[in-house]
Amino acid sequence: MQFRELKITDFGKFHQKNIFLKEGINLIYGENEAGKSTVHAFIRGMLFGIEKPRGRVSKEDIYTRYQPWDSPSSYRGSLDFTSEGKNYRIIRNLEKNQKSMSLLDLETGRELGNDNGRIKELLGGLTESGYVNTVSIEQQKIRTGPELAGEVRNYITNLSLAKSNEVDVNKALAFLQGKKKELESRRPQQELKETKELIEKGKILEQRADDLMNQLNRVTRDLSLAEERVNSQRAEGAEKENSFDYEEALLQYPLIQDKFKYYEGRKRQKEELRGKIETLEEEIAAGKYPKSGELKKDMEALRETEKEKAGIEEEREAFLLEASQNKKRRTGRAFTATVLFLLGALVMLLIGFTSHSKVWLAALPLALAAAAVIGKLNADTKRAAKEYEERLKGLDSINQHNRKKREGTLEKYHVRNEEELTALYEASIKAEMQNDFKKVQIREYIGQEEQLEELVAAGKEELISYLMLAAKEKERLLLKEYEPEERDLLKVRTFLEGRKKEQQRAEEEIFKERDRLSLLAEKIKWELNSLSENEEELLFYQEKERKLLEKEEELKIELEAVATAMETIKSLSQKIHDSFGAVLNQKVSGLVSELTGGSYSNIRIDENLEMKAEIGEEYRVWDRLSTGTMDQLLFALRLSVSDILYDRELPLLLDDCFAYYDDRRTRAALSYLTGCSRQILIFTCHEREREILKELNISYNYVDLGEA
Repeated sequence: MQFRELKITDFGKFHQKNIFLKEGINLIYGENEAGKSTVHAFIRGMLFGIEKPRGRVSKEDIYTRYQPWDSPSSYRGSLDFTSEGKNYRIIRNLEKNQKSMSLLDLETGRELGNDNGRIKELLGGLTESGYVNTVSIEQQKIRTGPELAGEVRNYITNLSLAKSNEVDVNKALAFLQGKKKELESRRPQQELKETKELIEKGKILEQRADDLMNQLNRVTRDLSLAEERVNSQRAEGAEKENSFDYEEALLQYPLIQDKFKYYEGRKRQKEELRGKIETLEEEIAAGKYPKSGELKKDMEALRETEKEKAGIEEEREAFLLEASQNKKRRTGRAFTATVLFLLGALVMLLIGFTSHSKVWLAALPLALAAAAVIGKLNADTKRAAKEYEERLKGLDSINQHNRKKREGTLEKYHVRNEEELTALYEASIKAEMQNDFKKVQIREYIGQEEQLEELVAAGKEELISYLMLAAKEKERLLLKEYEPEERDLLKVRTFLEGRKKEQQRAEEEIFKERDRLSLLAEKIKWELNSLSENEEELLFYQEKERKLLEKEEELKIELEAVATAMETIKSLSQKIHDSFGAVLNQKVSGLVSELTGGSYSNIRIDENLEMKAEIGEEYRVWDRLSTGTMDQLLFALRLSVSDILYDRELPLLLDDCFAYYDDRRTRAALSYLTGCSRQILIFTCHEREREILKELNISYNYVDLGEA
């Protein structure tokens, strides 16, 4: 058998990934997380399907582990393979809600079925557990599972007994074991024991009923005489005055006690309410926050002051800007006039000197005029500066007034700034709201207090009425300030009990015997009534015992037959293994010898597939050898069992199974695999296997999972 092509549509990290395989060795390389285990799991899923486990998800939940990353609802692929010279294709949809499978004959295009039975036939009878425990070696999972030993036992037993694979010894033993448990569970030993105990108890009760009947006859006779004496006493007592029923008053005592406790509780509640009312009133009176209304007005006035301050600052800046601009204009005008007059005077002087005339005398008026203009401009500048100064003083005065007003407001409320004043206002509002709530509570408490006052008054009146039955100082009970006390109740009870005893003492001796006999007669009747069905039950249990003994005997015979059958099968299976196991021992020994270079050539395997290796003159348990040697033994066991169990040369899948091998062991294993006539898939993240294959000049198909 040979895998030809893997078409991974959606599985794990892969999407639309095709992998082509060839006969012989296929070296599938990939770094960590490249998807080697995913490809390995894909092949298993195509051959056997993948079921989603129910209940809590475990670490063996392969379904969830390999769900497609990008499209979990698309969980499918196909596998092309060759078996006995014919080409087939398995197509599976693994999604749990759309699960399907098809097996196609690629030569004819015909669908061969949609169940796993036909695939198992093409795989030479390979089961999923057989696949996992033989030809498929997952990463660090070379150790075989216990189910493989069961398959081997079935195979060799079936081959020897029936020359076919239709008999399942494990199922037969499991069936017989289940039958044994069923028969054991049906044995009526406990029921039989309980029935015997009930029969013995019934016999004792039967004797007890006879004794009770004789006793009842004697008691009935004595009771009749006692009744006559009681009737005589009652006739005498009817003639005497009996004005008060002390027993009835005593019966009321527990109720009065409860009412007293209720009365005390209401009093405590009333006192607690009064305390709460006083506490709330004190809290309201102790409030030190200013009134929020007045505080709000002052805060608004303060905000207006701040606004006015901002306006003054703006006006001040405008005045300063205007003064600066006017000053520049006046200075410019003065400078211009001065320059013009000076130029005029200079021209006149030049003309006068050059013409030797008196024209220069005209410059004198011009100079005087220039001086007059400049003087006027200076006077205007001083006057404007004075006006601006007075206006600024006015603004500063307003600012000074507002600052004092602000400081006065802050000092009034003992705060340093507006933020603290705002916080004080918020606290004042909160305090007023709390006080309003407390006033509402006070009104509610006062209403409850009035209701409790009514309940306390009614309870007090009822208690005093009861206490009057025995009080020697009745005047004290009628005082307004009197409060019922528990000691007064105890006095009443003591008084009533004493009077009751006095009242009963006269009748006690006569009635005592009558009551004793009456109670005894009732007790005997009750016991006889409870025993009335005993005779019928005794007969029932005696018949039941007979049937249970018959059933126990029948089950014993069946259990002996099951035990004999199980012992026969086990004995026969052991004998068959001893004779047929030699074939497995020889096959494993030969392969181990080749893998270890002859270091271990004699291996013995028991019915549980536990191995021992001959070392010197003794056999040593395999799991005491080195890790690499253990892996070699398990590798040989898997291949040998695969060759024995299945009639196909199945592809061998090795997922990093040489991790504990040194170079010598790896070289030996690869040399052996080269000589095998089966297809080999080696999954690795190392270059060592490739280098050894090149060194040994062994041809192989190289698949790099990292390539697109």
